[in-house]
Amino acid sequence: MGERSILRQVALVAYGTRFLRNGNTLEDWYRHHILADVRFQFRALTGNTLLAEDFTWWLGILKLSGATRLSLHLATEFQLHLPHVWRGGDYAIVVHYADRHEIWAVGEEHARWLEHPRFTEAAHEALLNLPDAARYSNEIDSYWYIDSRPGVLDVAETDWKKLAASIGADLGIAVPSSLVPAGPFISPVRSPHEGLPLFPFTREVAKAHHLAATLNREQSSFSHDMNPKNENTFNERMDQKVHQWGERLDSWMIEVLLRCANDMGGASGADKTFQARIHTSAPEQTLPLPPETTQTIVPPASEQDADSLRPAGNRWTNRFVLFFMIAVFTVFFVALANVIVAWPWLGILLGLPYALYVNARR
Repeated sequence: MGERSILRQVALVAYGTRFLRNGNTLEDWYRHHILADVRFQFRALTGNTLLAEDFTWWLGILKLSGATRLSLHLATEFQLHLPHVWRGGDYAIVVHYADRHEIWAVGEEHARWLEHPRFTEAAHEALLNLPDAARYSNEIDSYWYIDSRPGVLDVAETDWKKLAASIGADLGIAVPSSLVPAGPFISPVRSPHEGLPLFPFTREVAKAHHLAATLNREQSSFSHDMNPKNENTFNERMDQKVHQWGERLDSWMIEVLLRCANDMGGASGADKTFQARIHTSAPEQTLPLPPETTQTIVPPASEQDADSLRPAGNRWTNRFVLFFMIAVFTVFFVALANVIVAWPWLGILLGLPYALYVNARR
């Protein structure tokens, strides 16, 4: 289950909750671009029975059954023991009723022939040479009905101001960023100028949209800086701290997406509280630095001058060297100009190599 999958779940939960509470109609959003070109399947875990093959039917049945809202969670929150017939399972959707709640796990079906006794290593090698037709078909999001548990599952709303402060303190960046417009956050899968917001935009959740857009921009910048094809990439001597910073950034993005899916803009009447971390990255490990590494490199913040991230001593040394080189070249070009004035024919000899170089490049 990739990045686009969790974006689809956020949209399904956020818009679906408002549908169940009569805040919208399916015609208002079922063509959401993040949900396009994807097949949805809702199954019973027992017997793998197909219950619904479209999220509109699934939501319609839930509404007729008296469901009041949806919420998105990490699967580990419910300590689910998932069978081997499906994989993924990082997230779970909870369907809330007045006196109970249902848990639906999200994953991908696993081909059982991969475990067949006749599926030898040689057969596996042979199948790898077959064309992968699934790459040219639509993605499938599968949801399994796991369990129905009594009681109400509390889903506290988020204090977005406190959450932004915690993210900024951890990552060392300005959150939310002034470089990102304070408006609806539209999924980056398509052009940001088309389609519906990833989750409904209201005045109460405007800060959530701004925060999600800020982290999305940071992820894009970090991915660009880490791309080995980028001539200006700074990852050739990257130490583990930079990778850990990127992992924390991704972890915060997942947490924000989960909270965005579950925030109802005060409609539930619940108190806004700052919960403990929902999603955390792997613990940081201290690894030996490469022999050629002489200083720690940290990813530049989007609203900070990259020069300010260098040690003060190195910064002033670099500036002194720069001023010295400018002075040397200035004296050289002034002397060269006087020579050319005295002997103009030397200008032809000096310009000829450059002209040949430009012609060769063309």
